[in-house]
Amino acid sequence: MELRDFLIRAHICSQYYGGSVKNVAYFMNEIQKLPTEEEFIKLLKLSEKKIGKYMAYFLSDGLTKEVEENKNYGGICTIFDEDYPALLKEIYNPPLVFFYNGNFSLLNAPTLAIVGARKHSPYAKEVLKKLLPDVLKVNADIGIECIATVKATNITELTN
Repeated sequence: MELRDFLIRAHICSQYYGGSVKNVAYFMNEIQKLPTEEEFIKLLKLSEKKIGKYMAYFLSDGLTKEVEENKNYGGICTIFDEDYPALLKEIYNPPLVFFYNGNFSLLNAPTLAIVGARKHSPYAKEVLKKLLPDVLKVNADIGIECIATVKATNITELTN
């Protein structure tokens, strides 16, 4: 099994049973090989009760089926992948594994984040209109983040 596949399986199992997948990923990245079963169990830091269930599912055909279903639905990216978004690696506690559906290349496109209150002021709405004149929709019942959804022709072409 490759490091990537091992990490995906560990990530999915941790969603059900807990466990420190971050420790596992750091270990594999450091030594560039899979941990032994004993190392894996130590790295997960689970109780004896949970480790049995975790390991049973980790090795099961059910998990293999779940991974394949996720791959068929969209895509899976791990921190070990070459195309893992560089900016995502810079955030505190980046996701070790994430699932996506759609145009993956958009994750490397220029981005802008607008953060604001759900109950925005009329002033915020006016400033946003001036800063981002191509606002798609302005609705008083939505937060400032939604108001800031802008129409960008090059992004629209990529998403179609």
